[in-house]
Amino acid sequence: MYTFNVHFIYMELSFKVIINTLLFLGAIQGVILTVFLFNVKSNKLSSQLLGILTTLWAILLLVFALQSYGLFNLYPHLLKTFYIILFAWFPLLYLSVKYLISSQSIFKNKDLLHFLPMVFNVLLFSGFYFKSASEKLEMVRAKEGYYFVANIISDEILAIQGIVYTIIALIIIHNYKRNIVDYQSNISSKVLNGFRVGIILALIAWVIGIVGAHVERLEIDLGVDLYPFVYLTFVAIIYWLSILTIRSPEVFKLNKTEVQAFGAKKELYELSSKKSPEIIELKNSIAEKNIIETDVFIELNKKLIDYMENKKPYLNPELSLQEMSEKLGISRHNLSAVLNQQQKMNFYDFVNTYRINKVKELMANPENKDLNNYELAFDAGFNSKASFYRIFKQYTHQTPSRYRSELNI
Repeated sequence: MYTFNVHFIYMELSFKVIINTLLFLGAIQGVILTVFLFNVKSNKLSSQLLGILTTLWAILLLVFALQSYGLFNLYPHLLKTFYIILFAWFPLLYLSVKYLISSQSIFKNKDLLHFLPMVFNVLLFSGFYFKSASEKLEMVRAKEGYYFVANIISDEILAIQGIVYTIIALIIIHNYKRNIVDYQSNISSKVLNGFRVGIILALIAWVIGIVGAHVERLEIDLGVDLYPFVYLTFVAIIYWLSILTIRSPEVFKLNKTEVQAFGAKKELYELSSKKSPEIIELKNSIAEKNIIETDVFIELNKKLIDYMENKKPYLNPELSLQEMSEKLGISRHNLSAVLNQQQKMNFYDFVNTYRINKVKELMANPENKDLNNYELAFDAGFNSKASFYRIFKQYTHQTPSRYRSELNI
């Protein structure tokens, strides 16, 4: 029995060392990522907001590691100091996403309202910060009284805040990506996918943390500590964002034209929801001005097809609706209308049909038998392995490998 206990304690200490080492590494990587983000030239405001977030992230990962060594018992005055940072996490995440897809380059003062829960929390514990070290320890351990109730209120606000902001950020990204297919032919390499994965991981970690906090408060013994899973997930997010920035240099640098196009579309949608006589008259005049006869649409469609087949613009991975409209001498509005009415597709799907057909053509060529599928995909205008695989399967209902094997070349 003694040997078993020693072995168990040894394993527990080893696990603690591993966890803390990963937390220290995550904190260091957070600082490195912060330096990168503050040196990004495009979408500077969004990158700086995310940089502030990764700075706070690094600080908290360091605190998570040190608290297992009795940080707060040694320095009680630090109690509730770092906790305040948590209230800034998710507003910063939301705002970095918001400004990423916005043409705004100046921070709006009204966005400071998102930090009101943090201010409220400071006021809620204002008396706590002026107590002695021993009094602070006693208050934290108390199971009743003002600060016990205040802790519950604060934790619940923090829990709700984390879930709400992550969901809103995911909705923003989803709506942006859904609309951007009308303007961009290749969106898979953009920061949106990386952001979405990071936010989903953050949401999962947060939910686990909420469960852990409630289990701890209700003194339920699950037989496992949930917090290490939360901490390690946030370490994983730090490294995920870092890998994303290395593999995709354009990360955090969304094309300004894309952002403006989405903004214009959003304004048009908002305009269409208004019913005042002046707005209705304006919409009617715009509609009359942009009406194009069917035969004109047919001619524009022929011009579009001829351009695609002869000039092969789809081979450019970053082809956009704006660029194509300029090459064809057609307004972006009319080109979009032709695609919707004549091709029954948005710009993204239209261009990728040509890319898929080009890949199939390259696969059928015996001269390319030594080239792998992804090399052929890049030659056809795709710029991501994941997007090529997904789109190819969507259009052909087969994987690239299965399709190619059936060619018997």
